[in-house]
Amino acid sequence: MDDRNINIFRRTKIRLLFWGISLLGVYGGGMSSANAGGFLSMLQGISNWVRIHITGKLVRGIVNQYGVGLPNLGASCYINSALQVLFSIQQLKEYILARRYWDPAMDGLRKLFIHMNEKNIDTDILRQPYEQLGYRNRQEDCAEFMAKLFEKLKETSPTLWYLFTYDVQTDISSENLNYRNQTFEHDQTIHLLPISLDLRENSIPRVLNRIYCQPETIEGFEVSRDRRGPAVRHQKIAHVPEYMLFQICRFDYSGGKLFFEFEAPDILNMQPYCTSNVGNVSMELIGIIVHRGDNIEHGHYFVLIKNNQGKWIKYSDNRIYVHERKLEWNETPYILLYHKLGQ
Repeated sequence: MDDRNINIFRRTKIRLLFWGISLLGVYGGGMSSANAGGFLSMLQGISNWVRIHITGKLVRGIVNQYGVGLPNLGASCYINSALQVLFSIQQLKEYILARRYWDPAMDGLRKLFIHMNEKNIDTDILRQPYEQLGYRNRQEDCAEFMAKLFEKLKETSPTLWYLFTYDVQTDISSENLNYRNQTFEHDQTIHLLPISLDLRENSIPRVLNRIYCQPETIEGFEVSRDRRGPAVRHQKIAHVPEYMLFQICRFDYSGGKLFFEFEAPDILNMQPYCTSNVGNVSMELIGIIVHRGDNIEHGHYFVLIKNNQGKWIKYSDNRIYVHERKLEWNETPYILLYHKLGQ
């Protein structure tokens, strides 16, 4: 890189820092610390983009005892966070590394896992695999990105995909109509937690209790054209996978952020929400993807992963360090990863 490009990069970085400090000074009074952190992370992403695209300089992944960081290519934090979560799952990592794929997305995932395993990452290495995974230089929903990856796993690696799938049993009955029916929804992956407007429902057990323990009344249930009346629906989880992902409804229909505290217990007892044949199953929280910002199209994603020593490690793009607490009081968890105990 010549002196002219070096000077361009330095001047641009100084200007970004100045703008960031100025905006924080103007709006800081009404900006939460979480949003301020997301804003500064966004500036870092812009700085990386300038460094990569204007100066042509590589940004290498920072390496320490907890892994390798993934530099931000410009609004790529949603991919970085999802990859760190998936790479932390030993069975998935070993399975992907041991195979070759014709599918471009899975081939891109394997290339990334190889470099992450060797702790050899830079922005040039990331670009092609990220494009194979659908990266288009703009912020996207991390949950949607992970759902697309799971669809690829279903197509190319069904054995691995079953580690994440759960089944739901639904019973609909009506005494008035003399009707009873049982159905199964198979192969669900990311469990969406629909949050009601009742702010007391601010934990996974309370939401699961509403979905799987409380009967739902259906008015005007139609069995046939001439048979219509009230019915009751009961739902239970019929199969608990080894890993379970929960997505919290953080965004409204317009993409605006929903800010509320949400409790994610370290140990989740699944027995009350399951059919009787499942037995006593508990799951441990091992991963949390957090979104900072005001809407789905802006902000910053980072991830907290619990390692084998019980420490929570924070991966925020290229930065990796031990997190003293599972979550700060003002953080907004978005995707939770649980692992079945005893597995």
